[in-house]
Amino acid sequence: MKRLFLASTALIAVTSVASAAEIKLSGNVTFNYTSVSDSLAYGAGRDGKAMAVDQEVIVSSTATSDSGLTYTASVDTTDNAETAMSISGDFGKVTFDSDGGGDGDASAMSGDVAADETTGLAATSGLGAAVFDGDEAVAGGILSYSSPSISGANIYLGYTDDNAENENTTTAYGIKYTTDAAGAKVTLGYAASSADGGVDATSLGAKIASGDLALTIAANTADHTDDATEDYEGMSIGLTYSVSSNLAIQMHAKSAENSKDSDYDYSENAFSATYTIAPGLTSAITYTTYDYTNNAGTKQDGSATNVEMKVAF
Repeated sequence: MKRLFLASTALIAVTSVASAAEIKLSGNVTFNYTSVSDSLAYGAGRDGKAMAVDQEVIVSSTATSDSGLTYTASVDTTDNAETAMSISGDFGKVTFDSDGGGDGDASAMSGDVAADETTGLAATSGLGAAVFDGDEAVAGGILSYSSPSISGANIYLGYTDDNAENENTTTAYGIKYTTDAAGAKVTLGYAASSADGGVDATSLGAKIASGDLALTIAANTADHTDDATEDYEGMSIGLTYSVSSNLAIQMHAKSAENSKDSDYDYSENAFSATYTIAPGLTSAITYTTYDYTNNAGTKQDGSATNVEMKVAF
């Protein structure tokens, strides 16, 4: 009888928890094959071709209180096991993210829209990845706030205080405005972040979406305040087109320069096609060309093709 009572109590407890919060398991497994042709040599025994299979598994929970508060928690088991939680209501949303991926940069924009652009900069024995390639570099924050929409405008704030890092505090803010104009959806965004002894970044951009076509233009900066020789500026433009419900094409162009060093120059062009084979099963192919000169004046350029197959759940 005692065991029956304990089992009944446990069943009731599990049922109560399940009814209070929805537990969800999501993620994906992705296969990539990459072939790179580069102006600089590869390391010993390497030929610029590689295969990889990666995975991402996220466990999340969502619940809503009687007072109307919605609260979530999630754990991304990939790599550093990023954990996050949020509380939202009529006041907006407050997010806590262990990896600094809060909403402080939610209004930052980039034209980088190609599926899997790839370069040989890190793969070869050459220069390594570009210091700045024109993408947005605004920090999201461990603690962040996003406001409800106010006449089409949303405000975002982010903050990180981490004494374990050189950049002890990082603050971020931004605003995004969305409206309809001439049958198109227009989104304007601005974001900025500042880190003590780190990188001060800004992002200004616009996106216009009409039917199956979307165009994004963005200007981004990254000023390394701890280094008087690094103050980067970049531009990007991206175009996406939905050919059908299963096929979409994307293309973008990015460029960056260092206002403190005339040698530095980066440019990239990428084209991709993404095809949905079945719900949760997609494939993509991306072709990228790149041209990079680092701050020391050393040049590297090449092209890369990446083929991807992904199963999402």
